Order: sequence, then structure tokens, then C-alpha cells
Amino acid sequence: MTTVSYKTGVIEVAPNVYAFIQENCATNAGFIVSEEGVLVIDSLMTPTLAGKLYSAIKNVTTSPIRYLVNTHSHGDHVFGNQYFLPAPIVAHGNCRTELIEKFDANVQRYRGRTELIPELDQIRMTLPDVTFEDRMTIRLGDREIELSFLGRAHSNSDI
Repeated sequence: MTTVSYKTGVIEVAPNVYAFIQENCATNAGFIVSEEGVLVIDSLMTPTLAGKLYSAIKNVTTSPIRYLVNTHSHGDHVFGNQYFLPAPIVAHGNCRTELIEKFDANVQRYRGRTELIPELDQIRMTLPDVTFEDRMTIRLGDREIELSFLGRAHSNSDI
């Protein structure tokens, strides 16, 4: 069996654009830093992971978190939403709808991993409060961040 080795932790993939890569192919996130603030990409699955992401961001910058973007509605990308408030949460409209309709089932899906249950019990549904249908531009300092929905792929709300 071949083991693939890859870098984990905070990785600067472009100037002031960071990936937050977890070990064992677990859930990942990212963030973009500007002089105006930070845009976070996905909030991860558990309070512990959300806290690690938050700490990683604060180790890079003291700028405030201005936006959280949910790339889709699966729990490993959105269960940490509550830990990034009061930043507006941005997502495709389908993401909000799917979270409302499937939140309990989404949480139940992860309860099979019993070690996660104490953390899953702390999660509350925290919905995107800014949604779009096709495209959206977020201006963050001198950066323009383009969000696009190209149709169903991994989920019905991928951006």
C-alpha cells in the first residue's frame, strides 16, 4: 500500500491566500487576507477544528474576519459556522435551503463516528445570511473575490 505524503497546516498558496490542510484527508478550509480583513472559506466540521482554523488565521493576521463563505452544505464544511459570527455567512441559495431541510440528517450522518458525538452536540444550525444564485463579487480591500455557481457537482450548492 502506498502512502501519499502531503503538506498539512497553513500553506500560503498565493500572496495572502492560505489553505488550511488537515491530516488524513480530513476536511479542509482556506482564507484570504487583505488590509481590510479576512474572508474565510468553509468553517470545518467540529468546534475543535473551527477553533484551530480561527487560531491559524489569528497567527497570520490581526485583521478582523469580514466574511465566511460556505462552499456547499455538507457538515464537514459548515458545522463550524457559529464560531465565526458575527461575520456574514455567504453561500449559494441552495446551500441555505439544504441546511434547513437536511441539517438533522447531516448531523446524524457523522454520529456513526462516536468520538465526534460530544462535539456534534455543541453544533447549532447557523445559516448563511447572504445568498446568491449565479455569481457574486466580494470586495475585500484591493481584492475582488468572484463566487460562481456552475450547476450541480459534488452537491446542489457548490461554489
